[in-house]
Order: sequence, then structure tokens, then C-alpha cells
Amino acid sequence: MDEEALMSAKRFVLLCLVVTFAGVSAPRAQGAPGQIEAALADMSSRLGRSIALTTLASWRWEQQNFDDASMGCEAAPGGGGPVLGYQFLLTYNFVIYDYRVTHDRSQVILCSEMTPEQAAAAQAAEEQYSNRLCPDAAEPAVYMRSRIDLGMDAEAAQEFVNLRAGPTTSSPILMQIPADFPFTVAAGPECAESLVWWYVLAGDQTGYVAEGIDGAYLVQPPQPEPLPDRVVLSASNIMRLQEVSRLAGNFRPQHDWSRDGSRLYLPGDTGSDSIWMVQLNQFDLTPLIVPTDDALTTAHARPGADQVLYGSEAGSLHLLQIDVIPEQNYSERLFLNAHGGAVSAVAFSPDGTGIVSAGPVAFTPFVDDRAFVAIVWDLSKVSQVAALAGHRGLIQSIAYSADGVTIVTGADDGTLRFWDAASGQSLQTIDLGAPIRAVEFSPDGRLLAIALASAGANVRIHDSSTRAQITALSMSTISVNSLAFSPDSSLLAIGATGNLFTVWDAGTFQPLLTSVVEGAPSDISFSPDGTLIAVSTDRSRLLLHGVPFSAG
Repeated sequence: MDEEALMSAKRFVLLCLVVTFAGVSAPRAQGAPGQIEAALADMSSRLGRSIALTTLASWRWEQQNFDDASMGCEAAPGGGGPVLGYQFLLTYNFVIYDYRVTHDRSQVILCSEMTPEQAAAAQAAEEQYSNRLCPDAAEPAVYMRSRIDLGMDAEAAQEFVNLRAGPTTSSPILMQIPADFPFTVAAGPECAESLVWWYVLAGDQTGYVAEGIDGAYLVQPPQPEPLPDRVVLSASNIMRLQEVSRLAGNFRPQHDWSRDGSRLYLPGDTGSDSIWMVQLNQFDLTPLIVPTDDALTTAHARPGADQVLYGSEAGSLHLLQIDVIPEQNYSERLFLNAHGGAVSAVAFSPDGTGIVSAGPVAFTPFVDDRAFVAIVWDLSKVSQVAALAGHRGLIQSIAYSADGVTIVTGADDGTLRFWDAASGQSLQTIDLGAPIRAVEFSPDGRLLAIALASAGANVRIHDSSTRAQITALSMSTISVNSLAFSPDSSLLAIGATGNLFTVWDAGTFQPLLTSVVEGAPSDISFSPDGTLIAVSTDRSRLLLHGVPFSAG
């Protein structure tokens, strides 16, 4: 079985034969691209009977940008340049048929046939995950995912952890660090004996600790404080804002809230390769960590569903169904090979039926020049709607208007572009003269805030209807990285370099609060209930700010 077939089998087994966006109807199921009909027609011809989606035991699909005409099948003739196409895994009479179909349906290839037993064997033959922080390990081995990172505090996950003189189990034990004794990760990691070792400072003693062994973690990030009861944030109480809890871990400086505010999602960083999910309605804020197969760049909750979409360094998009009862019950519902290069920005439409994704190159048939193009997807049909072409630099931020009618994109080329969400038609381009780091519509639909990587007048406020600039705000820093409106649109929170975190009155545009936090705020947001401000920093921390009842 070739490598492509092995990978297909692995994905198929991991999905537990679920139907992607199931909901079968004639003539084809909602959620299946039209190209699946070509695969079904070929399958019907081969088997001598009429095969429809309703007669299949299960099916799933992926859009891919294949290297050549073979579309990843060794037995098929290659040649030519990249081909935009689809892979369909169709199960009928206990056989998995792996089809490849070009976007224009001109070529249909039956790549392989496998029984579920063969698919399971292929999965077992796949190499297990090995920590990407250990590429130069002395011996080939499987290393556990890392939940801690250089520069952060950590603690023993069990009664104690051994501090050793060197990164080996035979090195002398210098001390046993008790669970209630925090220590600082000073250097590392070093990978040896299938263990990830970190050089740490524990009091006045230095040495090495192993992060975990045989699937059990010996070291963990410090446990977050339980959240107190809080008041809704407003201009009258914002001066009493304080840090009420924090999370630390090996995650990226980006986060997103579930629509009901009960969960926070964070994309894991290099070596974690997981979705970190925090249940805020629980006393214990210890995150549930869901491992992924890819290196993550973004994570976004789907409005109205227990699903999270993440973008990867490889340019793919993955939609996971998350069920916390029982814990860690999750499945991949959608895989899209969307971009050449890391996904740089993603946004959901307000109703959750559409997404826009961006990266260095877009895999789309709508335009010839695919550099710095964003793709608009219709999730109700699971298809591309349009390509947003025109930027000459990487798109760093995307936002839907509150009514879902307009999409705005901001890029490194300094242009702010407005698009019709239904057709992808360009509506207006505004050159702001500096790279754009973030764009955000106010929930009431009145305002659009833009963050710029420049000194002076680095936050612009526009009227979302006329698109004309209303005012400019100045942060005393070389760049603004993030911004967010409160749910009632009365407050605007801004995060900038220089570790600055400010809150402004969104009606008068006067500053209300200026604070310095640990690390540069790279992502900032209000909780849906308006009682918390979450700040992701470049120090592997998520800081939660609020006004407790006792202080409000």
C-alpha cells in the first residue's frame, strides 16, 4: 500500500467512519461537492448497479491541491502542474473506495480499495506522534507532547518530580521538587531516552526534570485560580479591573470564545500540537487538551455549535466536533487543504454557515494569481463561494460585519479591503499606509476598528456604513496588535507592543484605563457576557481580567 493510501486510511479510521456534514437528500447530500457525482457514476459502472450516497455505509471528502495529474495515485499517469481536485472515501459492502476527481470533473481515478481491516492495519503501521521540539534527538524515539515551554513557570504534576544533574535517568538526583513548589523553565528541551528534559531553576538549585514518561505527565503548567463572581464591565467600573486568573502553557498567543461564553479555545504551539479548551463554568479551570495531527496557527469556535475550526502551518483547515461529556470525545468533521503555507487568518460568519480563510497562497479555481488570496466558504454546501483577490501582502485579519453582509480584510500591504460576503465582489479599498494587524466590527454594527503596525495614530475608527474615518487613536508604541469591542459596544480594548493594554470609551473615544501586562498582548477579547477581558500574550500566557463583585 503506497504512502498516500496509508494516510487516507489513517484519516478514515480516526474519523470512526462518520459522515462529514451528514444530512442525506436526493439527488446528492447537502455537504457533498458536485464532483462526488462523478465518483458515484464510475463506481456504479464498475459494480454494475446504481450507487447513490443513500446506499453507502459512509462517506467523506477532502479538497486538495495535488502535485500533478496522478492526484497522489501511484498507478495513475502523472505530469502537468498542480491539479485542484477532491478525494472521496466511499464505503460500500464493507469496502472503502478511494476516489480522486479533478475540480472540472475531467478526470476520475479509483485510487485504491480497502477493507476496514486493511485500513486499521494501515493506521497501526503509521508512525506515532513525536514531539517537534525533538528533531535532533540522539536516537529515533516517540516523545510526548509538551505542555510547558521555555521561560514559563511549572510545577510537579504528581507528589514530586526528580531534579537531576543531567538529562538522563542515570544522572544523580539533586532534590525531589514537591508539588507545591513552583520552578522556572530556564532552558531546553533536550530529548534523550524517549523523554523530554527541561533545565529548570527550583529555588537556588538548578537541574533537569523529565516532562513525562509512558504517557503520564510528571510536570505541568501551574494550575489557574478559580474565577470569582464578576460584574459586567462598563465605563463606570473599568478602573477597578484586575487580573482574576491566568493560564500558562505551550499555546500560541491567540484565543476564541464559544458563543455562550462557557469555553475558551487556544491553539497549541510547537511541540503541543493540540487544541487547549478551558471550561469557564467549572470551578477547576484546568484545560482539556485535544491532540491534533498538525501544527496549529489559529483556533476559532463555530457560532451555534460545539465545534472548533483550526488552521495549520501546512495550510489546511480542520473542523472538530467537541463533546465534553464524556471528556475527550471529539471527531474531525471537515478537512480542507486550503492554502499553500500557514493559515494566517480565519473568520466565521455571524450565523456560523460561512468562513473566510487566508494564507500565502489560496487553492482555488476562481483566480489565476492565488498569492495573498482569501477563500470564502459556504459550510451549508461545503463549497467555495468566492476568492478575495487584490492584496499584495499577507492578510493578517478578517472580520464579518454584524449583519454578515460585508467582509473586511486587512493585510501587510497596508490596505483595508471591503467585500460583498455573498458574491466576493470588491466594494472598496482604503490604503492606510501601514501594515494592518487587526480589524474588528462593533457588535451593534456602527463602527469598524483597525489596528496598525505604526507609531502614532495606530488605531483608526471608521463608520461601518459609510466606511469613512471617524477618528484616530494613538498608542505610545510602535505597533498595535489586537483590539476588541465589548458585547454592548460601549468599550474598546486595545493590546499593543510595549506590554500595553488599554480600554477606551467607544462613544467618546477617551482612554479609561492603561495597564502593563506580562508580555505583548497579541490577542484580546471580551467574554460574551461582558464580565471578562482575555489577553493572550507572547509569553505563553492567557490573562483573564474582571471586576469581582467585592470590588465593583
